[in-house]
Amino acid sequence: MLGSFIQIENSLALTPIIFTYMDHEGNPVPNASITVTCGLPVINLGRGAVKGLSELQVTGLQLGAGTYLVLVPTFGLPPSTLVINIVAQATNYQTQQIPIVLSIKEKAIPFGPFRIPVSVFLLTLAAIAIPTTAFAGYSYYKRAKIPAIIKRIDELIRAISRGEKVTVKLIPREKVITDLMREELAIVEIEPRPIRYIPVELADLIVPLLVESGMQEKEAYALAVELKTATPVDRERLLESVGIPGESSARIIQTIEEYEERQEVFRRAPVTEVIEEPEVIEIELEAVLPKLDVTIIEGVGDKVASQLSSVSINTVEDLSKCDPSEVQTRTEIPKHKVLEFKNKALNLLKLKFDDDIIDVLVEKGYSIQQAVEEEPSILEQITGFGRDRISKFLEEFTKLSMVISAGTSRKKLVNILKTKIKIKKEPPTEEEEPEEPES
Repeated sequence: MLGSFIQIENSLALTPIIFTYMDHEGNPVPNASITVTCGLPVINLGRGAVKGLSELQVTGLQLGAGTYLVLVPTFGLPPSTLVINIVAQATNYQTQQIPIVLSIKEKAIPFGPFRIPVSVFLLTLAAIAIPTTAFAGYSYYKRAKIPAIIKRIDELIRAISRGEKVTVKLIPREKVITDLMREELAIVEIEPRPIRYIPVELADLIVPLLVESGMQEKEAYALAVELKTATPVDRERLLESVGIPGESSARIIQTIEEYEERQEVFRRAPVTEVIEEPEVIEIELEAVLPKLDVTIIEGVGDKVASQLSSVSINTVEDLSKCDPSEVQTRTEIPKHKVLEFKNKALNLLKLKFDDDIIDVLVEKGYSIQQAVEEEPSILEQITGFGRDRISKFLEEFTKLSMVISAGTSRKKLVNILKTKIKIKKEPPTEEEEPEEPES
């Protein structure tokens, strides 16, 4: 017999046991009858069902004179220790019993110099895979919740930081906020009211006329919005319904129509004429942006501006040169917010705009917000410059919209971005020579 203790894995279908049957003088005994009794464990199948494998009898096979082979089925058995009793009988020979201890282990997977049980391997794999999969799913869910406009802005920032050329179509700040609000309201199934808008420059013309007619300023602004979106006939009826006198009503309607005509002129293609332009002299100007108040910076309100003013920080240039640690010590503004404002001021001062395009927009009375909201094709028409030049100009405006406040965009004209002034040098006129007096 090859040992009295055997250890195997339950992935082995049959476990071979080889032994030798000899008499008392040590001579092999041939043609013996071999019987193997194996006490197998009882396997619980659940719900009271039991697979009865308490005993199994196996007959041995003769391999040679006195050498016998026994095959014990062990596949799929649970980890356990079995006692196998081998009984060898032959005529005229003494019966011999051989006890063998069979230890059944769980199937193992080779891992380098070691063998890891399948259950341990699966538990380890689950411990790694489940948190990883959950984190990946959570990250994907959070990424999917980010609005498309924010993703687009992140892509533009990365492209600009790499020095790549980007083409952007500017989206007004109000539209971005409106879209975000619509998404949030859709979650609770609330339909937002449509937003009606009146340009600032038109409101500045109409509201005073309505106030002169006896209306409160808040009511006058609301009525101005209604008049902007109404048809000419409805405008007359609307003004008459709120008691506006006929003369004032006519002035208001005329003001609106003149404004709409000017806007229509801006959108028409310019008439190409060959004009011999006089010589132009460019004179460098002192930049306006550094001298503007700090409230132009996005996030700097009156309260923050007052605190900054207490430490002699009043302009964009002052903010770009400040020490955030010192400002935090002397005011109630956190250091990280001061650093954020300073970086925006530095980015603002780095911007360079095309003065030729600025000149055209100044002539048309454009505010910064109007320039941001205008379509590139319209800017091409009213300026007469090519798409590449307009695209480059709009890239700078994209960066500008990230650092200045919404109020600045609405109220300030684009002329604050100029750094040069052009003066046309007319050809000198010949002075008439005085007539000589008669002698």
